[in-house]
Amino acid sequence: GKETVSMVAGAYADSVSAVIDGYGEVHAVFASKGYGINTSLYQIVYKKRTAGRNGQWQHRVLVTDIAYRQIAPSVVLESDGIVGVLWCGLTASRTADDQMRFARVVSGDAQAVEELTNVAYTQGAAWFGWGHSLAIDRKKVYHAIWGGEGWGSYLTYTSIQHRARVNGTWQAQESLVDVEFDQGPWAALCAPYPAAQTLPEGYMFTYENYRNA
Repeated sequence: GKETVSMVAGAYADSVSAVIDGYGEVHAVFASKGYGINTSLYQIVYKKRTAGRNGQWQHRVLVTDIAYRQIAPSVVLESDGIVGVLWCGLTASRTADDQMRFARVVSGDAQAVEELTNVAYTQGAAWFGWGHSLAIDRKKVYHAIWGGEGWGSYLTYTSIQHRARVNGTWQAQESLVDVEFDQGPWAALCAPYPAAQTLPEGYMFTYENYRNA
């Protein structure tokens, strides 16, 4: 049946992403107002549901609680009890342009936020509804895919970007597409859960080419 994951008076939850681990526990992340100190701004929230028909939603965990709104989270399962979350949001150094951000949640504790970008152009294209995508391969390498301006030869167009997180370190950003048209939406297709989606090597992604007339 239907279950309520979040209920805060006067708050709004949006952009829900969820994954199920090998024990049958559900890990959900969403953007919501009404939590933490900065209640008037969207923040990234994590909640876990214990396994089984009578499983219960646990106390919420704030992945962010800062004076800048955070939106559009995407979650993947690293291993049982550990998830990675990718989202976009404003920061103290970029108050007008969304930047890509990442954090792990380990056994219910949110780890430090990691910054993927810090450029004077909007990243994530969340307001287009295109969002971004996060995947993890069998070597536990995270792959972040997003659309952003400010890269390559066509700075004012949204092009597809990629960064890999290897052994806890984000590798250099790379432009996967660099053409004079907006690109998106996109989806990375590589994850160890469920097994049917696992690729033996590397990763792949899909996207659409939008031509501005």
